[in-house]
Amino acid sequence: MTENSLKVRFESQELNRSIKQEESSRISSVYQKIKNISNNKKRLISINLLLSLIGFITVYLFTTGSLVKGSLPIGLIYALILLETILLLFVMIFSTKNLRFTKFRLLFMIGSPLLSLTLISLLSSEGNLLLASQVPVIILPLTLIIQAIYKIAKRDSYRYDYEFSFSKLYHKHKVFGLWASLIILFFVYSFIFYTEPQNLTFSAFMVIGFTLMFTKKSKTKASNYCNIRDQHLRSVTLISIFLICMTSIFAVGSIIPVATPSFQFAIVSQSSRIEGADIDFSNLEYYTSLDGINPLTINDKFIIMCDASPSSGQAALVRIRLIPEDISPIEGYIIKSSYELTSGYLNGPVRNRPLYTKISLDTLDLLPGRYKLYISYDIRSGFSYRSSAPRVYDLTIIKDDLKIISTEPFDFMPSSLYGSVYTVENDIGNYFTVSFDGKVVNSLNEPISVKGLELNLQLRNGYENLTTLDTNKDGSFFFTYQINGSFALKSRAQIEYAGDALYNPLAYEEMAGLEREINDHYFFPDTDGDGYPNWDFTLYDLLKMQATEGRHIMPTQSEIENGISTGTFNTYGDLEFADFTETSIDSEFTAGGSGTGTFGYETDGSTKLTVRKDTKTGSIFTISEDGDVTTVSAYLKLGGGAKSPKVARAAIYTDNLGSPDALLDESIARTITGTLQWWDFTFSPSVHLDANTPYWLVIHTATKIDIYGTPIPSTTQRSYNDDSYADFADDPFGAATQDDLQLSIYASYDISSSPDSNDIIAEFEWSVSDTVQSMDYIQWDYRTNPSATVDFYIWNYNTPGYDLQTSGSPLALTTDYYDGPTNTVKVKFDCDSPSSAFSLYIDVLRIDYTFSLGGGASTDTLDFYALFDENTGVSSFDKINNFEGFLQGDTSWTSGIHNSSLLFDGDGLPPNSGVNETRYVMPSQNNFSTSDGTFNYYGNLESVDYNETEIVSEFIPGLSAGTLGYNSIGGTRRRINGNNKQGSKFTLSEAGTVTSISVWAKLRNGGN
Repeated sequence: MTENSLKVRFESQELNRSIKQEESSRISSVYQKIKNISNNKKRLISINLLLSLIGFITVYLFTTGSLVKGSLPIGLIYALILLETILLLFVMIFSTKNLRFTKFRLLFMIGSPLLSLTLISLLSSEGNLLLASQVPVIILPLTLIIQAIYKIAKRDSYRYDYEFSFSKLYHKHKVFGLWASLIILFFVYSFIFYTEPQNLTFSAFMVIGFTLMFTKKSKTKASNYCNIRDQHLRSVTLISIFLICMTSIFAVGSIIPVATPSFQFAIVSQSSRIEGADIDFSNLEYYTSLDGINPLTINDKFIIMCDASPSSGQAALVRIRLIPEDISPIEGYIIKSSYELTSGYLNGPVRNRPLYTKISLDTLDLLPGRYKLYISYDIRSGFSYRSSAPRVYDLTIIKDDLKIISTEPFDFMPSSLYGSVYTVENDIGNYFTVSFDGKVVNSLNEPISVKGLELNLQLRNGYENLTTLDTNKDGSFFFTYQINGSFALKSRAQIEYAGDALYNPLAYEEMAGLEREINDHYFFPDTDGDGYPNWDFTLYDLLKMQATEGRHIMPTQSEIENGISTGTFNTYGDLEFADFTETSIDSEFTAGGSGTGTFGYETDGSTKLTVRKDTKTGSIFTISEDGDVTTVSAYLKLGGGAKSPKVARAAIYTDNLGSPDALLDESIARTITGTLQWWDFTFSPSVHLDANTPYWLVIHTATKIDIYGTPIPSTTQRSYNDDSYADFADDPFGAATQDDLQLSIYASYDISSSPDSNDIIAEFEWSVSDTVQSMDYIQWDYRTNPSATVDFYIWNYNTPGYDLQTSGSPLALTTDYYDGPTNTVKVKFDCDSPSSAFSLYIDVLRIDYTFSLGGGASTDTLDFYALFDENTGVSSFDKINNFEGFLQGDTSWTSGIHNSSLLFDGDGLPPNSGVNETRYVMPSQNNFSTSDGTFNYYGNLESVDYNETEIVSEFIPGLSAGTLGYNSIGGTRRRINGNNKQGSKFTLSEAGTVTSISVWAKLRNGGN
């Protein structure tokens, strides 16, 4: 090798060494820079993670506190919950440390917020915002734990080279998994679209998640950047296409405006809520204005109803918002800026389906005052959300009423026998213990704790306050009072409460005595404990007691048997007292039913009636059972010269005293031709009609038609009037003309299905035949075995109608609850059990009344009342008008039971002049004169001794025939033309029967 070549080679090696050193130095410098960047990146990621966590926790705490206090509007609460979810996403992003997003990291990073949003949406739709706000804080730790478990499993699979590996399984079957998941999600999406369209977002999030999970990776190895770009390009493309299509479809739907429907309002009775029975909202009484149920108490429940018609893939919803306007604050209660709630979803496709919104005011913790009620109607479908303009109402919420119920301390007898105040007699100690043992409840029978409850008892001087106490937390109270000696049977107890900011004042009364006669005698109380009854009544009271007597009467066995309309009489017991000698009635089984039926006139009528266009005409018929009308059929055809549109509709109206009144519904329009036949008009949805109720079946035509029927002897069989067809049938029907034509028209209906039931329906009516001083009480007690639902009613003669009794026995018999002329009371038992047969046992059913013994005492105002307690002097003074009475004869003062009294010894002189004396005078014989009859004998008229004055009757023969009018031949002639009437007026002097009329006349000019 030459020297030159060696030199070149050496120089070349030196150059290479220099280049390598330079390159190594450059690589070391770049590595150091990358390491510095990596350290800065990690530090920045850690700072962002810390800030995200702090923000997440802060927003969570603020949202939860605002919900508890109710200090923020609902819209802002929704925004805060969404901010929680966004911060959750940032926490998941920065928890990756190096921001390298693998498939599974993307799944956890995006899946957690999507799952959180789905759960939040579901919980918010149910009105549970507080729980919805907790979802992100629950999802975060669960996601981090699952992610950590996945990392451990993946690390172990690489470390020990397991034959089975999640990663290998995923890469082998991910294409199949993508298509399988998308096909399954298509069916899930379709199912949700038709059943719960408001939850379409759930299936959309699942599509995004599975697309991320199973999208195939590109095999390109060009560079790390390209690899990352191509690896996620397919996922991003598919998700973008899906989101663009979804948002475009629903954005178009969101443009269509929503009309505000008409709302109706009804209140749910507290008694049905207390019983806990399922309430059929369609049977409630609805008002077109909120004023029909306004005001409401703080514990009332009311229903808002509207007709909704969501299309396929849509869900209808009613949103309610209450905003306080004039509310007085109460310590311990929070007044929120607004109270919001929603109805349930009504999913389409349906037409004119009732949508009910239930509002229980007791669950909202509202305070009495004035509120603004905003009601809006929403249509939701996936990402589409449309809302109508709200209707605004003024709502007044008032205080609730309190009542007292028994704590039912005795399980061997019903609480209706002793109530909340009862008396126990102690035979050994000769004293009575009066127990106040009750509970303060609101109108829902929920216990209410009150302070300052006053307990009063009727004693010698009227009601006397025994104590003032505070109830327990459950509203219960217990207090006893001992009375020595005697205790008045009909003494009453009174429980009073002054009221507070939420509840009205309470004044409750009930019998405090033994509530039953003892050996049929009343007795006076010994209020001072001296062993003698106190004089607790005036002289006038005693006179009235001598003239009256307390009695009671029960329905007889025949009245019980005849009053049972559903059920079977079993035994007749003692209805007087609660002694378990009971009258029993066995239930009657009624099988549930369904099917179809018709009502109306189904015969082809022979009388043609031509009806001009824009006219309603119909006939009245009565349906015999509950039914849902699906079609109305009429026998008709087009009239001659009928013009377009050649259509008609059927309608159904209620009846009001023989005339059509309110419109129930109108059918789908039907095109009519010139063929005479039965034309069917369809109702969708069907129209529910009640059994044994008259309804008008009506044809509303837009053109001239010939409809057929048959005249019957009734001038109110058909009603008709003018009514423009274009704006549908008028509601109400309007003023109508009526005639006797029964139209050939009938309705077909589905019989309302009903479950099997066991029932007892019994009405008992009985009267008091005695001379009644006053009607006092009606008492009752009953039970069923096995348990059944029992409604007990008393007939209200002023309403008239039955009043449901919920307060228990006894009930004071005001003039509402008995018929004054006959002293009749009528009650009704309505019992049912869907599960099993049962028996009704009636232990007490009686009328308590005061019987007038006759004579005795006047019921007029007392005019003179002297106590004779002066003990000196020659006169005594009346205590009412201060009249002076003078002592006459040998009348003298002496000691009396109370103070002084007068002694009449029977030895004195006759009354002196000027003293009142009762005398009498009779008519003399000369005072007797007769116009018809003959005076015979004058007897003794002073006393009943049969020495009588006698007058003999005079015979006057009756007339067998007579005449009325002018029976002389007149001298003046009058001509009467055909088709004319003439006559004269005369007066009949006695009662008689006209058999013929005679007239002096002849035909003129040989007429017929």
